[in-house]
Amino acid sequence: MKWIENISEKFEELKQKIDTSTQKIVEKKLAEYSEQQAHQFTKVSQEIVAQKEVAKHLEDEIQESIKNIRGLTSEYENTITENAQKTKKQEEDIENLKNEILSLRSEYEDFKITATKQIRNSSLISAVVAIIAMVSVVLIMK
Repeated sequence: MKWIENISEKFEELKQKIDTSTQKIVEKKLAEYSEQQAHQFTKVSQEIVAQKEVAKHLEDEIQESIKNIRGLTSEYENTITENAQKTKKQEEDIENLKNEILSLRSEYEDFKITATKQIRNSSLISAVVAIIAMVSVVLIMK
């Protein structure tokens, strides 16, 4: 029976050695895995930082674009306002020219009427002068 006890003891020793070796292997693998995870975590952290920098750069570009768009919009609004004012001024000038043309037409019509009257009056005066001259000639001949 001693033999069985020896085998049993040897089996226990072997079992302990296996357990110890297994535990060392597991600890080693866990350490390797932890190191890999730490390396991967560092890598992911670096990628996150890089992505944050890219995002910040894009945000800055977007803000600059918004600023430029606002500036262009303001310029466009100013141009529209200036053009509207110019158009209004041109419309006023056109209206003034129309009124001036109407006034000139009215003056022309008045001038035509006055000229026609003067021509008639001068014709009448000429006729009266001619009649007076004829009467004078007739009176002188008598």
